[in-house]
Amino acid sequence: LCILNEHKQALDAGQKAIHLDPYNNLTRGIYGMTLNFSRKYKQAVSILNEIRETDHYNGIALSSLRTSYHLLGEWDKAFGIWKECYRNDTIALNALEKGYEDGGYRQALENLAIVLEERSRDTFITPWRIGTIYTRAGKHEEALDWLEKAFIAHDPNIPYLNTDPIFDDLRKDPRFIQMIKNLKL
Repeated sequence: LCILNEHKQALDAGQKAIHLDPYNNLTRGIYGMTLNFSRKYKQAVSILNEIRETDHYNGIALSSLRTSYHLLGEWDKAFGIWKECYRNDTIALNALEKGYEDGGYRQALENLAIVLEERSRDTFITPWRIGTIYTRAGKHEEALDWLEKAFIAHDPNIPYLNTDPIFDDLRKDPRFIQMIKNLKL
């Protein structure tokens, strides 16, 4: 429903799922993602932080929460979540911290994207992941390059280009418009 920009229906379905299984963190995490797609970031922060009270390192909650904080412009909080996500990866964590020290939040994410891009030469890392990090870093050309690679690779996340607010700054770019047209959404 989110992919088709049917946000009201997606939120209704998410609320029903939570009502039926209120302690299921997967369902609650997906509902948090749905809130982000519906641009209800503060509500997303609330439910995602609730998940973290009982499952602190829940991957969906962490990923969605850093997105919520990013979209709210709460860079320090978003950066804190990024560091938690990479707590077991010394190289990535150092790149994040050095970037934040040198140029702030967006530089931290650019540094992380560069580390992942270098790793992708020897280890599979989805182009989607690198593209979304470059997007958040404000590096539009690099982001579009990697998102086009994700499109070509048929990444299962690609349909979210149509709805995810992290891509709002790219929506007028001809390359982005072409990807949306090619999705036929």
